Amino acid sequence: MFSAKILARTVVSNQKVNTLRFDSLGAINGVLTLFKTRVLIVATLALMMASCAGPQPIKLSDWSLGLETEWIKINGFDLLLLEQPAKNNDINAIHIYIEGDGTPWVKRYLIARNPTPRYPLALALMKQDPQLSFYLGRPCYYQQPEFYKSLRHQKNPSPCNSHYWTDARYSTEVVSLMKDAIKEKVKQLSITNQSLPIILIGHSGGGTLAMLIAQELEAASGVITIAANMDIDAWTDQQGYSPLKNSINLARKIPLRKIPQVHFAGSADEVVPPKINMDLMQKMGRSLSVIEGFDHSCCWLDKWPVLLKEAEQNLKNQKYPPTVD
Repeated sequence: MFSAKILARTVVSNQKVNTLRFDSLGAINGVLTLFKTRVLIVATLALMMASCAGPQPIKLSDWSLGLETEWIKINGFDLLLLEQPAKNNDINAIHIYIEGDGTPWVKRYLIARNPTPRYPLALALMKQDPQLSFYLGRPCYYQQPEFYKSLRHQKNPSPCNSHYWTDARYSTEVVSLMKDAIKEKVKQLSITNQSLPIILIGHSGGGTLAMLIAQELEAASGVITIAANMDIDAWTDQQGYSPLKNSINLARKIPLRKIPQVHFAGSADEVVPPKINMDLMQKMGRSLSVIEGFDHSCCWLDKWPVLLKEAEQNLKNQKYPPTVD
């Protein structure tokens, strides 16, 4: 909203009006004529609306170019699945990427009507992956704009509602739906590919979901997280957010499966500061690889081929089969 005020002042300045003020009811007093006043109000409101709207959700057709698109229906929910074939013949794993939380809120007390990400970093990372890879959407994400408008109507048959992208974004139901979608997709693969190890890879809240899904998906052989808010209580406390009361906190789910895992964090990340996961890392007996100068979004994409190769080797070095810590 601040940017809208600056723009409005610019509009006023360009008309060389120096005696504007807003009273407590928002009425404009000054030397403008009634016509000019109405024009200014319309222009200001348009600027404020544009400022509040911010970037729009991704256009899926643009981001999914070259990928096979599939919708997997689980218990009335449609989950997006994008498939990227292996880029060479050396297929040794299935990589499943999970995106961050997208846009749960427009601002502090205003829930977003459409939570779909504005910039899907995990999808961009997947496109650099040479392995057979899948991008798994969350329940109620990536739908058409008309879908979100229809949720306001009582007759809409969809089970979706805003809880799935706010307080219940890491809930037992979300985890179960995504786990079942993975299992459904694996059944469709060739016999050879069905036997490949499954590595779950997630950015931000997607990393948290990757860890939670790995607890329930027996076929999961490893997890890689990037800037993940795994201790959600520590995260909401640190950031001053409302508690995610209907979500699972990994820090309270000990013991966890003893599964190969690698956790990356950025030293300059103010969205998910590395310190919030330190207690959880200690409880799990794990380490957090903090990369100097990286923040929540920069510079994972540039360095992903190198980081992924390093993480894959690290997972291979963790010889034990998945068990419970």
